[in-house]
Amino acid sequence: MDMIKGLAHVCVVTKDISKSKQFYTEVLGFEVVHENNLYADAGAIALCFVKKGDISLELAQFMFEVPERSTGYHDHISFLVDDIDDKVESLKLKGVVFETEKPLDMDNLFEHGCRGIAFSGPDGERLELTEIL
Repeated sequence: MDMIKGLAHVCVVTKDISKSKQFYTEVLGFEVVHENNLYADAGAIALCFVKKGDISLELAQFMFEVPERSTGYHDHISFLVDDIDDKVESLKLKGVVFETEKPLDMDNLFEHGCRGIAFSGPDGERLELTEIL
């Protein structure tokens, strides 16, 4: 059984999502495939998913103060998987500790929603598994 199916997306944290969306679509030729807000305890996160060929980017603007973050493409790398629950259990058996107890259901992302769960790599890099429904 293959663990990783492919790269789901790379998150680009931005200061101004409108300017970033304009740059990626008008300058680089990406297409907007989904826009929405995700709500965290601290406030809203504006999201815009753009795609060109097999490259998907998640543009994200935190609408609240997050001093430990800066702009750039270092927030997380998301790996596309099938049957996320099975993958999570397999990784737990290998000692991986996840940020949440189970994958989060995000009905407002992608056409039919998705499920995702985050964890850290060996140097603290933020990684994520995503199953698109």
